[in-house]
Amino acid sequence: VSPRISPQDTTRYAALMAWSILQKHERALEAIAAALEEGAGLATCLEAAEAAEAGRDEAERAAADARAEALARETPQERAAREREEMAARGRS
Repeated sequence: VSPRISPQDTTRYAALMAWSILQKHERALEAIAAALEEGAGLATCLEAAEAAEAGRDEAERAAADARAEALARETPQERAAREREEMAARGRS
């Protein structure tokens, strides 16, 4: 028997999911808001959101490529220093 989920818990969960989606797709939200301020219709708003997400994907790919290239060029000393910094950031010394 599963416990009953209160309406308040459902509302909290929905708010958390909405916030998470907005954080993940911030560029799309900004593009939609800008299009709405210009009086654009639904189709134009969706196109703006899709273009913003495509730009985000391209930027993420470019950043990943740049990081991979930087990692490939680092010296053993630079690698050790980077790994120490990453471990310290995760709380492991």
